[in-house]
Amino acid sequence: MANKILMITGGSRGIDYCTAVLAAQRGWDVCVNYLSNSARADQTVDLVRKHGARGLAVQADVSKEADIVRLFPTCDRELGRIDGLVISAGIVGPPAASTS
Repeated sequence: MANKILMITGGSRGIDYCTAVLAAQRGWDVCVNYLSNSARADQTVDLVRKHGARGLAVQADVSKEADIVRLFPTCDRELGRIDGLVISAGIVGPPAASTS
């Protein structure tokens, strides 16, 4: 039986990195989406593979429709149809100004 497939947006750092590794440990194949840090995404995929799962890193800016349209078919083609999706890519902006 094939592993289930999980896509994680922003999966190369922080909580999403940990989610990718835990998913691999539990038998999921993992597609890691990243914006610009390919080295970190590749490290995540390497660790996913060390746990016996298939891993794939795909660069895409999830704020751009064309990138999303490319992201999902790439994952489908390389790993198969996704069974789970963690959407947590985000932008950390400057703190809001205090009104007090």
